Amino acid sequence: MAVADQLRTMSKNRLGLAADVGGYRLRDLAPGLDTTMYSYLFGRRFTIRNDCHVTPFVYVLAGAAHLDTSECECVALESGLE
Repeated sequence: MAVADQLRTMSKNRLGLAADVGGYRLRDLAPGLDTTMYSYLFGRRFTIRNDCHVTPFVYVLAGAAHLDTSECECVALESGLE
């Protein structure tokens, strides 16, 4: 499962602010192992304005990610047979 979103603000000039925040959850990555990751990126957006239908842009983002891993309790059974 993944959730991610972007936020952009632009003024009438070519520079703007950008943010990208995401959350990701991986269940049963290995038997009994769950992982959750959050990422945060913030920075500037530079847009090249023109009269075409296509508007090129460049992001310069910096941020961090947080990874959390949890284990479930696993029960191992052993028989007396050899």
